Amino acid sequence: MKKEFNEKAFYDYLTFMVVPAPDTIFDQVQKLSAGFYLKIDKNKQSTLCEWYTPIKILSFGEKKQFEDENFCLESIEYLLKESTKKRMMSDVPFGAFLSGGVDSSLNVALMSEYVSKVKTFTVAFSDSPESNELKWARLVSKKFGTQHHEIIISEKEAFEFYKKMVYQLDEPLADCVCIPFYYVAKLAKECGVTVAQVGEGADELFFGYSTYASYKNFYDRYWKYSQKILPNFLKKSLYKTAGKFFPKNANHLEVLKNWAYDRNLFWGGAIAFNEHQKEALFRDKKFDSFDLVNKHLLKLKTLDPQADFLKQITYLELKQRLPELLLMRADKMSMAVGVEARVPFLDHKLVEFMLNVPAKLKFKNKQTKYLLKKISEKYLPKEIVYRKKIGFAAPTVRWFKRGKYFPAYFNKLSEKNRDKFDIFSPAVKNIEKSYKNSEASFAVQKWVLQNFFAQEW
Repeated sequence: MKKEFNEKAFYDYLTFMVVPAPDTIFDQVQKLSAGFYLKIDKNKQSTLCEWYTPIKILSFGEKKQFEDENFCLESIEYLLKESTKKRMMSDVPFGAFLSGGVDSSLNVALMSEYVSKVKTFTVAFSDSPESNELKWARLVSKKFGTQHHEIIISEKEAFEFYKKMVYQLDEPLADCVCIPFYYVAKLAKECGVTVAQVGEGADELFFGYSTYASYKNFYDRYWKYSQKILPNFLKKSLYKTAGKFFPKNANHLEVLKNWAYDRNLFWGGAIAFNEHQKEALFRDKKFDSFDLVNKHLLKLKTLDPQADFLKQITYLELKQRLPELLLMRADKMSMAVGVEARVPFLDHKLVEFMLNVPAKLKFKNKQTKYLLKKISEKYLPKEIVYRKKIGFAAPTVRWFKRGKYFPAYFNKLSEKNRDKFDIFSPAVKNIEKSYKNSEASFAVQKWVLQNFFAQEW
């Protein structure tokens, strides 16, 4: 079968940095969504069937329990311990990836209750001192007496792996964390470890991102009440009028349009190109990525009509970003070297429990990840628990601005694909200009395009 790209899938890929299931980037090829199986009868008729959802509706009495902070803290700690212990069952050597953040550090702390010498692995970049977390990982390692291993990589090493990364991913998945994840998994394998516990899912379950807090604050302060009070015609009129004041700010325009047309404020924790930017890219805009968001939200409404904004955020992340982007990268990059990555924070019992914890306990006293940090105080130094979040990432901003390898490679791929994909010039350059005077960078968008071009269509 000839390799052709799916235009609708590509359109959604530009937004979500991965093609959401059941589509793939390849025309006439599909994949199963998380929690679904494919049923084929004797007549070869296929049916998609959902076998699992984390939404569990509680009785009134049970709901009351979840209002009690102590009940939540005790239950979460118990579920985390059980989940960690379960994922240490192995007939091969196991260890843990350790960044020195709350999630991975707590993971190591709990593992240390069951074994005396946990093997820990940390990766850092030689050309990214501002995101280097080695000192924190070493502090945790020293506290729990782990057998600690580190690897430091450069842009050159990242670039040398890049083409292999594209091959291992099968289809474009534009998360730069694939690179450090591969190298830390490779380090673990070289040290004899074939099963490793990782911290994926903690931020999504426990409200750990500052972007979540920004969305919630904006929703509570402006969005929620104005949506109820103002009639649709007035909102649309305000959108058209206000749009004239900042025509070059696509992010502001996107929020305004979603507000005016009753579309959700939150679409996902990782958005590359929004709809306004894609309007500039496509001569004939035939699609709308909100359809995917709305599909999940409508499903949530049938499962839990009372779901609040924070629960919508968590549910969307569980249905889209986690399975399609974060867990896919973890699985493919670790399995590329024969390591199995296990995720204790995503045990189904813990996920189901956290979806019933009220927003006021997840984000309390303006503290993200409030409950997990309270639990972590019992096991970790406060300087670890309450330090500034850095996040596990690669220095793509630095690479594209001052790097030796990636800027030239991006330009080469763009030139090569310019005629085949006529949307990329000059529209991309115009969008890039809009980032010049912004704290944000165009590096994410470049990484998304580069991962698509690298498929060599």
